[in-house]
Parts: sequence; C-alpha cells; structure tokens
Amino acid sequence: FNEFTVLLPLAADCVVERMIDKGFAAGFPLGRYYPGMEDYMIVAVTEKRTRREIDAYVSALETTLNELSKETAACS
Repeated sequence: FNEFTVLLPLAADCVVERMIDKGFAAGFPLGRYYPGMEDYMIVAVTEKRTRREIDAYVSALETTLNELSKETAACS
C-alpha cells in the first residue's frame, strides 16, 4: 500500500484547505469521520508521482505548517 497516516501539529482540515490553495491535494483529514483524530490525515503516494513532485509537496507542507503556526486564528 502507498498510504500512510500523518500526525500534524494542528487540525488536518486546516492544513488540507491551505494546501489546496497551493495546488496540492494534501491528504484526507481523519477527524471528519473519527472524533479525536482531528490532527491526523491519510496521505497516498503512487508510482505516478516523481521525486520532484514529492519534494514539492513536502516543501509546501512545511511552509503551510509554518504559516499556520504563526496565525492565531488560522482555522476559524
């Protein structure tokens, strides 16, 4: 399988929304269906993705997490 679960330092819904704005389908927020797992998302990577695309995703995710951590009302 090419899916894995990521624990984020803040709400996955918020991260996914911001990543969409950057052109990435970041993952599936588990908190929508599993109460208590709001900071978790499932990420899937297939063989169709190049190393360059994966690196761009990781970079955008790092930037997004940094941006959101500095915003006081990031997900309101």
